Amino acid sequence: MNVAVAPVKTTYEPGMKISYDRVSMRAVVSFRGRIMALSQNCMSETEAVTQGEAHCRHLGWNLATQGNSARKFRSLW
Repeated sequence: MNVAVAPVKTTYEPGMKISYDRVSMRAVVSFRGRIMALSQNCMSETEAVTQGEAHCRHLGWNLATQGNSARKFRSLW
């Protein structure tokens, strides 16, 4: 029996989220009104978050200005 696991999300700035979809093994990034599924497969949630953060930094996000709460994980359930 195949069971899909709910993705775990990390919230950073308003509207910015990085989700790891364990079924497709991809990071889905919501950043400043745009949603994008990253093309590279991720072997873990940690790898997905790292890739998502790199993508957001490339688009102008600065972790240093967001405070310490940026790395806290929040489950959907």
